[in-house]
Amino acid sequence: MISIEKTLTILKIVFSVFMVFHIAIIISIIFLDIIPVDYLWGGQLKTKGELFIFELISILIQTICLLYVLLYKKYFSEKAAGKIIAWILFIIFSFNTVGNILAKTLFEKLVFTPVTLCLSLLMLRIALTKKTEK
Repeated sequence: MISIEKTLTILKIVFSVFMVFHIAIIISIIFLDIIPVDYLWGGQLKTKGELFIFELISILIQTICLLYVLLYKKYFSEKAAGKIIAWILFIIFSFNTVGNILAKTLFEKLVFTPVTLCLSLLMLRIALTKKTEK
């Protein structure tokens, strides 16, 4: 089984990369007037405004996830709240994986389905961590 340290390191990297990805999309919407609605969010969004709101929500969620992972060892590893948060994130990423499987775009199916599946499994790893492992 993958160690908790390696799990946290992978999650830090992935969440950081996702933050950059979503910020790049926001920049492309605001400054470049590029609206890639056909390739993002399963092809479900139709307007620049919808995409902007969804991207802001994504950045907020990624920030929460990154903060959780960064602070896990210091604040969450010994507390019930830490496990609850990990279980909630596991469920969210599991649903996100299903959403990516059902996406209209092949890009989301092929690229983001494996990513969100890995994220859900990594969160499951944290949720199942025993106190003796930390």
